[in-house]
Amino acid sequence: MKGDRMNMAKKAFTLVELLVVIAIIGVLIGLLLPAVQSAREAARRANCTNNLKQMGLGMHNFATARKERFPPGRVKQSNFKTVGWSSFFLDFMEQSQLQATWDAVADPDVASGDSRLYLAANFIDKINENATHTKIPTYLCPSTAREDSTRRNGFIVTAGQYEGMACTDYFGNAGPNHNEPQFLKPNGDRYEEHSGVLLRKNADNLDGGTRFSQITDGLSKTVVVCEITGSGLRGGSNNSARGVWASGLNCSEIGHNNSTPAIINPDPSDVWKEVNTPLLSDHPSGASVLMCDGSVHFLNESTDKNIVTGLMSKNCGEIVSVD
Repeated sequence: MKGDRMNMAKKAFTLVELLVVIAIIGVLIGLLLPAVQSAREAARRANCTNNLKQMGLGMHNFATARKERFPPGRVKQSNFKTVGWSSFFLDFMEQSQLQATWDAVADPDVASGDSRLYLAANFIDKINENATHTKIPTYLCPSTAREDSTRRNGFIVTAGQYEGMACTDYFGNAGPNHNEPQFLKPNGDRYEEHSGVLLRKNADNLDGGTRFSQITDGLSKTVVVCEITGSGLRGGSNNSARGVWASGLNCSEIGHNNSTPAIINPDPSDVWKEVNTPLLSDHPSGASVLMCDGSVHFLNESTDKNIVTGLMSKNCGEIVSVD
């Protein structure tokens, strides 16, 4: 019996040994968690890249059918609220049920199952509710963790005419901020308005977009879409649907109206409430952009602001590269 007790004592853990094992396990978990988080973010960033590539493919298919023209930044008839670029090539992204149409406006009660976006109706009319309230996964970055207070889980939650509308994390590039003197062309002049590709001016029809031939800086050196994640309404007394995917207000000049915020990933408060904004993503260290040639690149937060604005202009002669 005595021998058996001695054998059992030899096989048992002492308290010190148990604490050492627990400590080792804790250290291993601590070392493993960052690697797991990094792997998850790498997958999310790859998904974001794929979103942008799908947009690029859809735009190029649109351009092929429109004599090498990108979609217009926005289309507006009479005084109804504008409809934006991301509505015009959905038939090339397997989202034809949401595609913008010039068809005569149907009776919203009769067309309750119709989710097309009617360009001949007001953006906020009931007939367009099925479309504007439908979330499009391709237009949402999977890394987005921070959202404007007017938005939650990719939908506008602020009570009013835009409540329930689905959002986007990707904005059309309208060019460098032409009002801010820190952003200058190589010759020292300020950028002109509408120096980008998806412009903040109303076209009469879908043939009113930027031609490939107008992008003289090169398709591979000019941004067409960039990340400005978490956007909702602009806020204040003049709420506008800047972060809604179907809205014509989701085109932005790039660069804040003062020289303080960084041009990539500043505090979100410097982005969500502004008309002219920096780039913003929840990817560590930078944000992704879609170039006019369909390629996708990642701009690091350390990228010089003059390189960023050079990539945003289509015809100002900057010698810049995304590499």
